[in-house]
Amino acid sequence: MEAKPASGGGEDIDLWDPCQWWFCNEGRTENTNFFAARLDRSCDGSCDGVVFPLAWDSKNDGVVGEDRTDFMRDLCSQCK
Repeated sequence: MEAKPASGGGEDIDLWDPCQWWFCNEGRTENTNFFAARLDRSCDGSCDGVVFPLAWDSKNDGVVGEDRTDFMRDLCSQCK
């Protein structure tokens, strides 16, 4: 999802409605993985070695991440 400035900033945009985003439907999330970067690098055992993949630096495994694929697929499956 995008923050308000990147989303065009219109007042009529509901940032909590996943169906407004072009990628959020069941067909587009198939064979797609979603990751989020973690700001807390301590990881308290919940990271399981997941890194945030950087498109511009694919060998960099120093950014702690969370795999959000299941969450996003569930969320976007509500959209047609």
